[in-house]
Amino acid sequence: MAEHAETVDTSRAPERPREHERETTHRPWWQIVLIGAGTLALGIGLLYFIRLVARPLALALLGIVIASALSPVVDWLGRRMPRGVALALVYLLLVVIIVAAGWFIIPPLVNELLAVIGNIPDYLETVQEWIEARPWLNNGVVLDTLSSQAVGLGTQAISLPITLTSAFFDLVLILFVSVYWQIESDKLNAFFLSLFPPRQRSETSRVLRQIGHAMGGYIRAVMLSVLFIGGLAYIGLSIIGVPYTLALSVLVGVGQFVPLIGPTVATIPVALVALLSSPTKALITLGFMLVLQQLESNVVTPNIMHSQTKISPLLVLLALFVGGVVGGLIGVLVAVPLAAAGRVLIVEMLAPAIRRRTGAAGHPVEQDESA
Repeated sequence: MAEHAETVDTSRAPERPREHERETTHRPWWQIVLIGAGTLALGIGLLYFIRLVARPLALALLGIVIASALSPVVDWLGRRMPRGVALALVYLLLVVIIVAAGWFIIPPLVNELLAVIGNIPDYLETVQEWIEARPWLNNGVVLDTLSSQAVGLGTQAISLPITLTSAFFDLVLILFVSVYWQIESDKLNAFFLSLFPPRQRSETSRVLRQIGHAMGGYIRAVMLSVLFIGGLAYIGLSIIGVPYTLALSVLVGVGQFVPLIGPTVATIPVALVALLSSPTKALITLGFMLVLQQLESNVVTPNIMHSQTKISPLLVLLALFVGGVVGGLIGVLVAVPLAAAGRVLIVEMLAPAIRRRTGAAGHPVEQDESA
């Protein structure tokens, strides 16, 4: 039986579509303009909404940060007594400390500040006599500057009660957010972990704990800065001989709660109180406070923050700068906790995922820890 093989005609190659025959569609110009205008309006509206909710969100975040800082203490006491009792004891002690500190610091500082402002004309006369005795300073620019600063300080003194009242209510709100976060944290963690597959929940829980520890480390770092800078201020002001040394050094320490800005604001009443003694002592005190500010902003705060939050001093400075530019005072307060949380997410989740995808060899833990 003869075998017949099929022959295939390969002489004709399949036709490929030509570039000029591809169909292209073009939107009318008015649709492009309409889409662009809508996108621009949406972006502006989103920025305006963020500006409206930035302050409440920042206060809520500060409450979460405080809860994260106190969580280890609450957990330690919770293993020895009911968690509700442990939570009540910790926050009761915190309120007692805040009230005691406020009772000790605020009344004498307000009275001293008001006394200084009330005697501004006498102080200006004393300063004028001191300047007239030194020809290299005897010009109208210096006195005009001092007069304008005195007027500005008087305006701030008038608004001081309103500022203190607003700060008090903000503090109460932050504490309530912190308490409710402590109460609801287990439920919130369980809900968040339910969004992940069972095989990923253990790793996700570990990352969440590290984020909480890093954000809580911000408060611990601030407290260490308060003690260190406040102690240095007490020693320095005592050597210079400034009156009300204890109250002023406590004020300088409390200023550490607002990095970069707080120490600068605390310098004003310290220099004014020193002016009660003499202009020379005021200048020496001002120079000491400027040196202390540089030490705090460039050495103490970045390194203490690194020890507690595991982020580099450079990242701390960048976070404080960006937070101040974007959100002002509130931005400065939340910048370091957000940077600490972002570092944990990058080191523990994003970097390993990139290594797995790119097939990078090794696991450079040392580089991650210094990030």
